[in-house]
This record gives sequence, structure tokens and C-alpha cells, in this order.
Amino acid sequence: MADYVIGGDGAATGDIVGGYRLVRVLGEGTRAVVFLGHPVAEGERASPTALKIYRTGVGYRSIEVELDALASAAGPHTVRVLDVSTGADGVPVVVLDRLGGRSLASLLADRAELTIGEAITILVPLARAVARLRAAGIAHGRVNANAVFFTDDGAPVLACFGAACATDATNSVQREALEVLTADLEGLREIARAVLLAAGRSRAVASVSEVLEWLDVGTPGDEFPGALCSRLFELGSGEPVALANERPTQDASVRDELARRRPRARTAGGRSWPTVSDAAAAVGRMPELISTVRELVATVRPRFWAIGAGALAALVAALVLVPQGSSDAIPDAAHVTSPAPTPSATGAPSEGTSEEVVGDDPAQALAALLKTRERCSRSASILCLDAVDQVGSQALTDDQARIRELQQGTDATSDVPDDPVPPQPWEFQIEEELGGAALVTVSGAESTPASILMIRSEAGWRIRDYLR
Repeated sequence: MADYVIGGDGAATGDIVGGYRLVRVLGEGTRAVVFLGHPVAEGERASPTALKIYRTGVGYRSIEVELDALASAAGPHTVRVLDVSTGADGVPVVVLDRLGGRSLASLLADRAELTIGEAITILVPLARAVARLRAAGIAHGRVNANAVFFTDDGAPVLACFGAACATDATNSVQREALEVLTADLEGLREIARAVLLAAGRSRAVASVSEVLEWLDVGTPGDEFPGALCSRLFELGSGEPVALANERPTQDASVRDELARRRPRARTAGGRSWPTVSDAAAAVGRMPELISTVRELVATVRPRFWAIGAGALAALVAALVLVPQGSSDAIPDAAHVTSPAPTPSATGAPSEGTSEEVVGDDPAQALAALLKTRERCSRSASILCLDAVDQVGSQALTDDQARIRELQQGTDATSDVPDDPVPPQPWEFQIEEELGGAALVTVSGAESTPASILMIRSEAGWRIRDYLR
């Protein structure tokens, strides 16, 4: 088959793009589609990669900012760009490392307990990566458990750069970038809290509790990543992260001791960046930008791309279904995006994400999400909800509030009042499905059915709201 080019709206499994056969969709959203790609030429880059193909109509400025961020962020424990090429219309396609491990959100959802050594292995590299981004003037914008993936050997990698921005911008963009820099530190602190709660084994409760109390004090500043690393090294040494669910379930008394304090509520929302009306100016700088990125990657191979035309049906559908009262921005696809979701290139779903969640059937995806939601409740883990609810959504706010009730002493096995989801066994009925959005009714035994709004991003399906 000849090498040809198509945009993210038209790419399909089996197509050959830039020397790679598209094997399957890893994730998709409003900005891009991310495919698992295998090299067609035998022996040439034998390892599979993640190909991020931007949708037709995506603003050049947002792509430019994302590529700038990926180039500036290059280093240990951030997703690696292998190559960048340009389509006939000037829109780039990004080739990234395929992260074969699972996401941190998935790991925390499946494992109630981590060891202290595993916590150190997870948190120290992330803290250093966030510090490096800040030093480079880059705000990531989505530092959360869904943006952290593991390599096959258990090393954490920060991905999902679709919401990134530079702090050398001007006017309103500069102000928003500074806000996101602060949000990055808050996100790192939230990850540290959740990981350390999971690492609270009985022999280390006192020392872990001291770090948790330190995390609850004040607002994190520039010194926070370094100070966090120092405190973590005082707890012990790092050890490999077991990506399979191999550890024993955490003892309830240990969990209660560690989770007794009420975490402050923080708003983690997607941000709407200014739209660039004059796309021509951005297009003019694109060749220079891509040239800079190429100089930073180790391998540059010739590509033959073209981005075909297509409609943004998924985005339109999502906007139609979002309740009018919601002010949350729909996460862009770059979250694998690169993932959301809004995952970035490999903020896309990992092997640890169930096939149902990344599949085409929203009913099957919802069944898997609700089972994960139950595990989050049983383990009283707020951070594991990142694998269930859309970032910044009303559903996430509601579910976080329920788990905080559990952390305050409610028996994790009992029913929490006002839970909108009926008890099992469940039956699902798809009421409406348009592009990347779906409305699904869930019925349970002797209970009132619930209508659940779902949004599909590059990380797979997520719950956006419980419609009562």
C-alpha cells in the first residue's frame, strides 16, 4: 500500500501514514487522534510508537504552544518526541514514545497499598520533572494521576502536554500561564498526598504522617519540588514499582490513621485558551518551530504526510450535550492528548486501561468506570477518581466529596447518602450518542435509574456529570 496522508478525522486502522501502519486507536479527543503505530519497514524502529494526528480545524497556535512545550520539556521522565512532520496544510503529526506501562491513576485504583520505596520511585522523578518545566518557563496545565504513565520497567513519565503554555507570553495568556504554574505545584502536592496515603504501611505510619502533615501546610512555591524530594529521601530508598496488582490490601486501621485529615478541596479544571483569529501568522512560524523540535530529537526520518479535511463532529456533539449551567471547559484531546485525555501523545490510554474504557461502546465503558469508582470508594482514594471522572467536571467534584466523607470515618463498605449511582446489578441504556459524547441511563435493583453524561477523550471515556 502506498504511503499516503489523512487527517485525524479520517485516519483508520490499517492505514499507512509516514511509514507506520496504524494498528489501533490509543485515544481520541477534540484536538487529535492518537494511534498505535508499527513501522512498515522490517527492522526499522521495531518498537511500536504513538502517532498523534491532529484533527482538521485545530488552531495552529495551540499546536505551536504544545510543540514548544514538548521541546522545552525534553529530559528524563517526560514523554519523548521521536519525530515531527508536516502535512500538506502545515499541520504537524507528532511521533512519540509508546509508553507500555499503565497510568498512575489506574495503579492507584487497583492497588490499595504501595510500599515506601515505590512511593519514592514515583514521586522523586515527578518532582524533578515539574521543577525542570518551571525552570524552562513551561506550565504543564494537567499535572494529575492521568498524566503520569509508567514505562515497562516501572519508571514514571509525565505526558499529556495538550494544555501546556509558556510563561514568556504576554497579556492575558501570561496571567493564565502563571496561574497554571501554580496549579502544577498543587497537582504535584495532590499526587504526593495520594501516593503517600497508599504507602502508609504500619511500620512507617509515623514518618509518612509527618510528610502528609507538611503537605497540608501553606501554598507550594518554587522550592516545593526540591523540598519534597528531600523529605522523601528521609523515608528510605526507592524500589521498583510493581505494575501488576501484586501487593496485599491495605489494612483498614492503617488507612484510617493516614486518611483522618480532611484534604482541602481544590479545583482542577480544564482551561480555555485564547483563540488565535489570525492563523496565518502562526502558520508562518510553524516551519521554524518544527525545525527546532527536530533538532532536539535523536532520530529524524523523512515523512510523506498530508492532513485531509474533516469536520469537528466530536467537539460539536460534546458541546451540545454539556449542561448549560456548566462552566467547565471540555478537555482537549491533547490530554493524551498529548489526554487527555486530554492525554498528549502518550497521555493516551496505557495497557493498564481496560479495553472497555477506550472502546467504542459507551455502555461497556460506563460499566468499567463504575466498577473502578467502587474500588476508589472502598480504598477511600480521591486520586484514583482521575481514572473515572473528567478533569474539572461536576462528577469529579461530587465523587471527591463522597470519598472525603469516607475518609472522615464513614465505613467504606456502607452506602453513602445521595450517591446518584444505583447499586448493582446494573443495566445500561444508551439514550443518545453523538461523536465524543453519550448519555447513558443506569438502572439498578429496586432503585431510581440515573442518567450519566459521558465524554470521550484520548484517555478513553470519562464521566462528566450525574444528571438528576
